Formats: sequence, structure tokens, C-alpha cells
Amino acid sequence: QNLLFFRTYMHELKFSEGFENKVLAGEDISIDYVAGLPSGVQAYVIKNQVDTYISTYKLYVDMGYSKEEAATKTNELVKEHSEVNIMKENGDAPANENQIVFSGAMYFWYALFSSICFSAGVVVLSGMEDNLSARIEAAPVSRAKRNVINTLSITLFGLAYSGIFLLIMFIVGKDSNNLQQYGVIYVINVLLATFVITSMTSFITSFKIKASSINMITNIIGMACAFLGGEFVPMDVLGEGVLKVGRFLPSYWFVYVNNMTYTRGAIDYNIDEVYKAFGIQILFILVFWIGAAAVGKIRSNARG
Repeated sequence: QNLLFFRTYMHELKFSEGFENKVLAGEDISIDYVAGLPSGVQAYVIKNQVDTYISTYKLYVDMGYSKEEAATKTNELVKEHSEVNIMKENGDAPANENQIVFSGAMYFWYALFSSICFSAGVVVLSGMEDNLSARIEAAPVSRAKRNVINTLSITLFGLAYSGIFLLIMFIVGKDSNNLQQYGVIYVINVLLATFVITSMTSFITSFKIKASSINMITNIIGMACAFLGGEFVPMDVLGEGVLKVGRFLPSYWFVYVNNMTYTRGAIDYNIDEVYKAFGIQILFILVFWIGAAAVGKIRSNARG
């Protein structure tokens, strides 16, 4: 159940002991079907494919072919490429590279936002506290330059994080269809998400917030973006009302592209939709950067 929940694989078929002999003897057989989305169309498609294969195999055996010949002819007749992992009782299924690359990106947005907004946010906000801020004000560095330096430091932290993430993904999933077919899209999507998160962190830390409160703020915003944006709950099971709200969040458009680059995802790949999602993420970056600069300017003028 855990492997299905985390989508290490999408379907599980449990065959009873002596299954082959029962098939050849024409006895009633039962297969337990378990799917990541039990009510989805794919569950019925898989069941139909298995039933078709078994009936075709039995037909060849009844015609006098040996088991090996019947299996070979059935494979040729019912040929359709599928990726399966055979798991013995109490065994572990091997990890699928496509799934690793897809799942890694799914949790990337939340992980990066939590790391940057909390760690980098605490550092920036600590420098704004009254005692330390008064000492910094005495330095021969303008406030505008300090704001730029804070933004650059947050951005560099995010790029380092995303660089390590991409390196790991390309090492682990170098043979995955996701990266081989959509590698460039995958990298651009991750980089745009990085700039969205760093600009968003700059905007949040531009307000007068206590450093002790940043953990609460990070959790609230991060969890809201993760659940409504389709990270923790797949988009294909979210209600239309939730998706409409999610479209106003930057995480939604990152996850949207990630779903399209997953070869077995519920959303078909569409280059126009990819460009649209990239454009919206760029707008979020500009809005947050402009917002951070505006708030910083207002606070500077208020201080005199």
C-alpha cells in the first residue's frame, strides 16, 4: 500500500498459489487488483489487458500448442509495451527511474521553499532587528545595496540547492524517459521554480517580521502551496474548485509542467501549455521582486 501511495508503481496484481495450473485446467481464477487510483480508468484497462492475455493463452493451449509456444504466440498477438516489476512475497519492487525523477520534482518546490524561507529568512530578519540594524546602519553601505546583497545571497543559496538536486536527478535517472525526452524542460522548470521561491522569500523577509515567527510563516505558506498546488495530492484527484484556487499559486504551475513531462502522467504533454506555465512563473518572479523592492523602499523612507 505504501508503494502505491507514493506511486513507486501504479498497479499491483496478486496471483493466488497454483495460478498457472488453474488457468490450464480451466478452473475459476481470481486476481486481486490494487491500484493507486482504484476508481480511475487505468485500473479497468489493466484488468481488461490481463483478462485478455489469459483467455488468449488458454485458447492457444486448447489448440494443442505447448506452454512455451502458447506464451510466445500470445505475446506476439497481444503486444503492448508495459513496464512491470515482479515482486515476490514480502519482497521489494525495484525503483523505477521515471518515477524517481517525477517524485523528486514533485517534492522539490516544498523542500526548497521550506529550506530557503526558514534558513535564509532567519539570517536576513535577524539583521533587521533593532540592535543589529542600528549597527549596520552605521556602515558606509546604502540600504538599497544591502537589500540587493540580501536578495543575491538568497538567490545563490537557492541555485546551489537546485544545482545539487538536478545533479542527483541526472545521476539517478539518466536513463529515464522523463529526462531523455524532456530534460531541457525539466531543468528550466526547476530553475524557474528556484527564482520564484527566492524572490518570494525576498518579498516575505522585506516586511518587519520577527525572526522567531518565520518558522510558522514558512509552514503555513509552504503547506498551502503544496496541497493546493498539487504536490502532496495529485492534480487528477483534486476537485475543480481546488484547482481554480491553485492556479493563483506559483507552485501549481511548476507541478503542472512536471506532470506533463511524466510519460505516464495524467496530463498530456503540450508545448503551448508549457510555455504558458513558464510565462506565469516569470510573472510571479517579477511581481515578488518588484514587491520586495517597493516594501524595502517604503521602510527605508519611513526610517528617514
